[in-house]
Amino acid sequence: MHYLYSRTLFPLFFVCIFFFSACSDSSAHKGFVYVGFDESVGAERIGKKYFQSHELDLKRYELCSHLWEKEATKSFSLVTESADKNVVSKIPKIIHQVWLKETALPKHFKRYRASWQNKHPEWQYRLWTNESLSELPQDIQDLIKAADSSYEKEDLVRSAVLLKLGGLFVDFEFECLKAIDDLHAHYDFYTVLEPPLLQPHFNRVLQIGTGLVGAIPAHPIIKKWQEEMKLRLQRRSLAFASVKEKNLWATYASFGDVVEELISREPLNSVVLPPTYAYPISPRWIYSFHKTEHKKKKRPSRNAAQKILAKQERPLFSMIEPESFAINHAGGTWGKRKLQPDEPRQLGVREGLSENRKGL
Repeated sequence: MHYLYSRTLFPLFFVCIFFFSACSDSSAHKGFVYVGFDESVGAERIGKKYFQSHELDLKRYELCSHLWEKEATKSFSLVTESADKNVVSKIPKIIHQVWLKETALPKHFKRYRASWQNKHPEWQYRLWTNESLSELPQDIQDLIKAADSSYEKEDLVRSAVLLKLGGLFVDFEFECLKAIDDLHAHYDFYTVLEPPLLQPHFNRVLQIGTGLVGAIPAHPIIKKWQEEMKLRLQRRSLAFASVKEKNLWATYASFGDVVEELISREPLNSVVLPPTYAYPISPRWIYSFHKTEHKKKKRPSRNAAQKILAKQERPLFSMIEPESFAINHAGGTWGKRKLQPDEPRQLGVREGLSENRKGL
C-alpha cells in the first residue's frame, strides 16, 4: 500500500512543481515588467567608475537613469501585468520599417517582421521602399538622393515618417517578444539605450540608438533631430576617419545628442528605456556565438550571425530577461561587411564584463 501511495504521489508532486514553475515563468514574461536602470545597464558589475571616467557619458547616464526611474514608477506602478487594448494610444499604432535595397528582403528579416505583426494584430504596418519615398517632403527626397550610405538614407526616412505620421519605427534586425501597447499609451516619445561600449564611439560609451523609436507626429525631439541632421550633413568640410564615420556622426550620433539636449530641459513625456528591454543579448555575445560556430573565420560576418540566430534553436535566447519586449539580432541592415578588430563592441548587459554567460 505504501509503495502504491508513493508511486501515485511522487509523479503528481513533480507535475505540480512543473505547473507552478511554468505559470510563474509565463506570467513573468507577460506585460511590461519593471527593472532598475543600474541593473539593466549592468552598472553593478561594470562599476559606476566606468561611466565616471567618461564625462559625457556620466551626464547621459544620470539623465536617462533619473528619467527612467521617475517615469517607470509613475506610469507603470513598477509592474504592469498586461496591456489594456482599449486604452487610447498617444502614439499612433503604426509599425514602420524601411528597405531601400534592390535585393529581396531576407527570410530571417521576414520572420522578425512577422513577430511585430503577430504581436500587434490590430496595428497598421507600413514598409517604406524606394517606390514610396515620393510621399516624403521634397527636401528629404533630395537629401536621400545625395546620401552616401544606406544608413544615412534610412535615418532621413525615419525622421520624416515619424515627424509626419508618428508611430513606431523599428529596424529589421529587431524581433518582437511581446506587445508594447503600454509604451504607446503612456508616452509621446520613447527609445532604448544601447548596451555600454567597450571603446568610446564619438567620444561616448553610451549611445542612444535610432533602431527602435516611437513618437507622436511632430514630436519636438524628432523635429529637432531632423534639423540637426540637415545641418551636420551640410558640414562636409569636417575631418573624419571615413565617409561612414562622418555620416554616422550626422545621423546616428546626432539623435542621441538631441534626445539628451531636449529631455535635459524638459521631459516632454519621453523616456529612454534601459538596454535589456530591447537588447537583452549584447552584440558582443552574438559575435562570440558566431565565432564558436565558425572557428575558421577570424572576422565573423554579421549577416551570417543573423542567419544562425534566425534558426528555431537559438541557445542565446536563454539570456532574454523578463522585461525584454524585443531582441536586436545585431545583423545590421547597412549592407554586408566584416566586423573590424578595432570596432567598438558592447559589454554584456546585466552581466557587465563577465565572460560567463549562459548559452555560450
